[in-house]
Amino acid sequence: MKPLFLSCCLLFLAGCASTQPSVPHGTLLFYVKITNVALGKAPAGDTGVFLFSEDDHVTAYEMRAGSVRATYSRDPAETASLSQDIAAIDFIPFDFEAEVKNATIRREARLKAAGKSALMRFDLDGSEFEIGFDGPKGKFVLRYWNPGSKIDDLAGDSENIAKLKRLIDRFAAYYGQSRFGL
Repeated sequence: MKPLFLSCCLLFLAGCASTQPSVPHGTLLFYVKITNVALGKAPAGDTGVFLFSEDDHVTAYEMRAGSVRATYSRDPAETASLSQDIAAIDFIPFDFEAEVKNATIRREARLKAAGKSALMRFDLDGSEFEIGFDGPKGKFVLRYWNPGSKIDDLAGDSENIAKLKRLIDRFAAYYGQSRFGL
C-alpha cells in the first residue's frame, strides 16, 4: 500500500510541477516593469511583463516580486507577424526627456495656432515604470513616472514618441494591453 501511495504522491507532485510557469529563457526582447510606486511599497523584485525571443516564438512572462506568475506564448506564425510589424515600425532609440521637451513645444505652438488650450494630462500618483526594448537598432530603456499619458499625448507631435507608442501597442496586442498597466 505504501509504494502505491508514494507513487501516487510523486505523480501528483510531478503534475503540479509541470503546471508551474517556467523560468524565462531566451533573449529579452521587450519589457514593461514597475520600479517604484507613489503610494505603498515598491516591488521587491521584477514586477511586470517580460517578452523573450525563444527559438521560433516569443513568450511573455508575467512576473510579480521576481517570480513568474503566468506565461503566454503564441504559435510561430503569429510570432513572425509580430517580428514583421516590429521591423516595420523602424524604432530607433532616443532621449525621451529631450523628445518630450521638444514635442511639448511643438504641441503648444500647434494648439495655440488653432486657438485651443494646450493642457496635458498628468498623474499625481501611480508608478514609475521602466520600458525596455532590445531591437535591431540598439537598446532603449525608459524609466519614467506614469509614462502612458505622456506617450499618448505627445505621439502626434513626435515621430520618435509615435514609434514608441506603436511598439508598445504592438507588444500589448500580442500579450494584452491591460496586463502592461500603463
